[in-house]
Amino acid sequence: MPRTLRFALLALAVLVLLVALAASFGWYPVALVNGHAVTARAMDENSHAANYYYQRLLDAAAAGGPAVASTTPVAFAADTLDLLVENELVREGAEREVGNDIKAAVADKVGRYRNDPKLEEAVRALYGLSADDFQRLVLEPQAERDILSGKLFISGTKLSDWLTEERKAAHVSVFAAGFRWDGEHVVPW
Repeated sequence: MPRTLRFALLALAVLVLLVALAASFGWYPVALVNGHAVTARAMDENSHAANYYYQRLLDAAAAGGPAVASTTPVAFAADTLDLLVENELVREGAEREVGNDIKAAVADKVGRYRNDPKLEEAVRALYGLSADDFQRLVLEPQAERDILSGKLFISGTKLSDWLTEERKAAHVSVFAAGFRWDGEHVVPW
């Protein structure tokens, strides 16, 4: 077998192995937002936490608590992916508004909650997450949203109005089966 053919086959085998490895860990995009990937892993982690929280709400409603609106798994997944798209838009906006200081500002905001001894217990009970995962999936995106909202407020703009315009202007491609971008939101087909 010629040397170049052996090299090509070896390169192909390595490529197939890398693709399989990436797929098994969810390191592939389910959406692109202005060129930034939203991974299957991020969608799975957020879906798990949201579903876990929703189940706690249903349990509380069954025990006599307030009623909870019902949803379908497809609508739930669309809402989760839509939130991840919005989080990416907020992250991009916060970086534009704050610049290189955004990571320090987020760390400062999130750091206030990290030392609460009851946080991990509450997070595990409500979301089924560790404190570190809760920080990454919930606190950091919320901190970026708060920071951006404050900067926009100073310039006389509401976050909701800004998000409406950003969603319309965003370049979003959805690769997750059964979903599409309608120009403003992720929706089921």
